[in-house]
Amino acid sequence: MRGDDGHPLPGIARYYQETTERRLVITGPPGAGKTALSLELLLALMVLRPEGRVPMRVSLAQWNTSVPFEEFLAACVVKAGISEKKAAWIKEHRLLIPILPRRAAVAAPRHRAPWPR
Repeated sequence: MRGDDGHPLPGIARYYQETTERRLVITGPPGAGKTALSLELLLALMVLRPEGRVPMRVSLAQWNTSVPFEEFLAACVVKAGISEKKAAWIKEHRLLIPILPRRAAVAAPRHRAPWPR
């Protein structure tokens, strides 16, 4: 598969383009390259712009789940410097591809062993 410029797409972008649902979850242990891979996908999608859509990296840590996800995305677009009117239009036409990196989880609580050491 090639981009509009005729150059081959990076593997992650090609894989994403071939998925039916256009959803992709990147998993792996710390240091495996999940962030680098998601950035590679973001950059490739910025060039490719599938169906006229634009990728945007947004932090799930900032999402208040009582707010609909689409409203959260529109607020992220406004925060990036786009007018509320344009952000509403982008939301209405579903032109945003959210790239949602998962930051390191909160450290697990340390449990004391049930027996003495």
